[in-house]
Amino acid sequence: METYYQESGRAGRDGLPSECVLFYRPADSSMVFYENSGLQNLYDIVRYCQSKTQCRRNAFFRHFAEPLQDCNGMCNNCAFLSEVREVDVSRHAKVMVSLLQAMQENDQRLTMLQLVDKMKTKKKELGSDIKKEEMEQLVIQLILDHVFKEEFQHTAYATNAYVTIGPLANQVLQDKKIVKLEISSKQKNKDDSMKSANHSLTFSGLELKLDELREEFSSGHGGIFPHSVLSSQQISTISSQKPIGEDNWKAEDR
Repeated sequence: METYYQESGRAGRDGLPSECVLFYRPADSSMVFYENSGLQNLYDIVRYCQSKTQCRRNAFFRHFAEPLQDCNGMCNNCAFLSEVREVDVSRHAKVMVSLLQAMQENDQRLTMLQLVDKMKTKKKELGSDIKKEEMEQLVIQLILDHVFKEEFQHTAYATNAYVTIGPLANQVLQDKKIVKLEISSKQKNKDDSMKSANHSLTFSGLELKLDELREEFSSGHGGIFPHSVLSSQQISTISSQKPIGEDNWKAEDR
């Protein structure tokens, strides 16, 4: 969380609206695991990625034990809260725990993806249509809730992560624990997902030309950073106010 917080803070340093995009899928967690001491840190960022309702900004404040502050609809979860529904998947969780328990009793181990594939055989029993990605999300949720736990096997070439029965598995089997999953109620289209920063990503013809000129200038002067020649904010100001002469240009620069 600390590393991501630092990297995400680079967006918007010029004072303009910016968008920070984090690419994540549930299967990623085992790919980035290195040592047991860092497992809780890994689960912290996985929990952050899993949530579709918790304010992204408040998630950081909670992590650093700071007073909460409203993000004013700037994060994707607050902006699209109405498009997420909470679904009771306790039956799915119970079937999944029973399946994994039976596999372990036969001395068989499963990765997360293998467990999800095995759940396909239970589709008729469950009588509901949950997508593969949501089933992966459920496995991760059960790991975070200590219903499952992960065991890692290191080889010379890779680290394999296996899902095993955790300390709270019996609570699910005995219907003492309700398991809920946050599911997007509809697919967000591209326009919706980018609406918070559309104006910052759309360049006019003049802005594009100025951007090309600063790239050309920086390349011809020892490869200095284009931003050192002309900042994005200056490009935006110039294109919107369009100085008509050198004196006016200097006035705009001040």
